[in-house]
Amino acid sequence: MEIKKLLFSFVVCYFFFYVSKPLNAQSDPVNPTAAATNFNVFTSGDAIAIKTESEGSWAVGGDLTLDGTLNIFGGNTYYNGDTQPTALVVNGKVNYVSGRLQVLEHNYIKIGDLSTSTIFEVDQNNVISNTRITPLGGHFDSTPSIALSTPQPSTSIAADPQIDFAAAFNQFTAVSDYLSTLSTNVSWNSNAFSQGKLWVDLIPNATNVINLTVDEFNSFSEIKFNGLVPSETTPFIVNITVVSADQDVVTLHSWPNIVGGPLSYAPYILYNFADVNSTLNYTGGSQIYGTIYAPSARFNNRSNFNIDGQIIVEAFEQNSGEVHPYIFDTTIGFPPTPSEEICDGIDNNGDGVIDEGFADTDGDGVADCIDNCPEVANPDQADLDGNGIGDVCDEPEIEEICDGIDNNRDGVIDEGFTDTDGDGVADCVDNCIYAYNPDQTDSDGNGIGDACDGVAAAGPFYRSSFGLETYPVPFNGTLNLKYRTTLDANATIEVVDISGRLLKRLTHTISKDDINSVITVDLSTESQNNKVLFVRFITSEGTIVKRVMSK
Repeated sequence: MEIKKLLFSFVVCYFFFYVSKPLNAQSDPVNPTAAATNFNVFTSGDAIAIKTESEGSWAVGGDLTLDGTLNIFGGNTYYNGDTQPTALVVNGKVNYVSGRLQVLEHNYIKIGDLSTSTIFEVDQNNVISNTRITPLGGHFDSTPSIALSTPQPSTSIAADPQIDFAAAFNQFTAVSDYLSTLSTNVSWNSNAFSQGKLWVDLIPNATNVINLTVDEFNSFSEIKFNGLVPSETTPFIVNITVVSADQDVVTLHSWPNIVGGPLSYAPYILYNFADVNSTLNYTGGSQIYGTIYAPSARFNNRSNFNIDGQIIVEAFEQNSGEVHPYIFDTTIGFPPTPSEEICDGIDNNGDGVIDEGFADTDGDGVADCIDNCPEVANPDQADLDGNGIGDVCDEPEIEEICDGIDNNRDGVIDEGFTDTDGDGVADCVDNCIYAYNPDQTDSDGNGIGDACDGVAAAGPFYRSSFGLETYPVPFNGTLNLKYRTTLDANATIEVVDISGRLLKRLTHTISKDDINSVITVDLSTESQNNKVLFVRFITSEGTIVKRVMSK
């Protein structure tokens, strides 16, 4: 352990002095994935593209091998005066084996080493066309190939995006090593734990940490958050360690399902594999919500489930499922300089006194800067409703709102709101409105409870032939509704606030011929005073309700 601490100190010092944008002090907050500059997949070494789709951009620090069919899009960075954003950066060369990489949505690409590639700006008839890139010596219609959905000049493809992969991974390694030193600070339901269910109690306004071995992680069937859920102020870090440091392959065959609204949690969950220096195989379980943080490991995506989060790894294989860009979107605090006491509830300088020198107005032993009730003594810092205000000075609630919380503290949750199926869960937060399911179990994490996911029930119900995703999370003014269906129908879309008040209603015709179609809804006015909204997508087949969050 002492050796690990010394190595960590060295890495941290190297990070602060040599990365392109060093922090001002060791205690500054850090976004663990900031150096990835919003790329969905970011590797220091090679990547291989075999199949399916990535809705977020890639930055590959080594070579890219094309050995199948992959769609990629979602670029958001413009380089070198380009007219389109870049969805793929390959620092090395492209190895062409088979298939076609399709770059969609008019996105551009960058290739650092073009020694294996031939670029075509015109087609076989010498007419300007969408750009094609083939193996050296190929022709416009050759396969394997890279096909763009827009013309891109050769000079733009060869232009250096100036991504410093080495500096970025110095930061990733430093942060990953630091996170691995943190102790578990969350609690959980022991009965559920013994049944393979991790039901976690998070700490408000803190970086929440749990340390698990790979075997422990593989033994869980679900993760559920009791009360507080991961958010910008309450991130959740899962440190996953292996028993043997020289293990060649670490298999994640039973990724646990996350209960609730996992897409809204994804930007605030990070899975840290600090001590894995070999290969991580993701082969099954459930969909991943959160960032894969394994800067020294190869990550093989071989599960049929999607990954909703960033992937920060040494090497990457995309061989199944889809990758969606839920970028990690909050910060963690780095440890302070040992000689400096800061106001954080910790004895930073090791003198046995906490937060000395900082004001404590009510004299309760908790400094004002972290006291949840600075003018009334409350050394226990009790905060029953988890709103950040101590119970002794927390004003009673004006009303109960429909959010799954006992806002007025009368012992009843969401009273006065409609509960169609009588299961004790109000319709506005129920994942299965027309079928009794008080446990809200959602095994496939699609937002529809198992009790009505493709199962016939009395009255309206959901069919498995219809699915709905909302993004981005959180959204900023405009919300996208991505749906899939096997029916022709007229849909009504309603947006309501947490009190059930209707804010917006619109209609849209859907068709079984639609494939992953997207409806864009302008909620810039409705979201100004409402951080949490509910979207109801209603057809003759039933209703899907999604909870969404605005910035």
